[in-house]
Amino acid sequence: MANSYIILNSKQYPVAMTRYQPTEEKIQNVHVTVGGHHVSQHFDFVEYRWGFDLRVPYTGDATWGDVNDLKTAYRLAYCSFTDHYGNVYDVFTEGPLQEIPDSPQIDGVARCTISVNLRRVQ
Repeated sequence: MANSYIILNSKQYPVAMTRYQPTEEKIQNVHVTVGGHHVSQHFDFVEYRWGFDLRVPYTGDATWGDVNDLKTAYRLAYCSFTDHYGNVYDVFTEGPLQEIPDSPQIDGVARCTISVNLRRVQ
């Protein structure tokens, strides 16, 4: 059964369903020669990437990560990532982290939305 959160470096983060994009891309090169023929190279290699909008609280606890925990994981060369189904990968982060503050929810917790892009370490 799928979880509504992911885990980065042993901290859980809720995923906002506004953006959840797992991607598989097979590696190949395709070129057109001067004579108009296609030349292609295909590899037994698939690149795995994930894009999320995470709902991150400003104050976490022992289980749930906060903004500072996420920034710490972002700055590492690579980190441990557990997806919605419990699959574990070593990944590195790509692109910027941008905090978009949300208004406090009914539970009174101040959160922000942060877009995170991950790529599997091969």
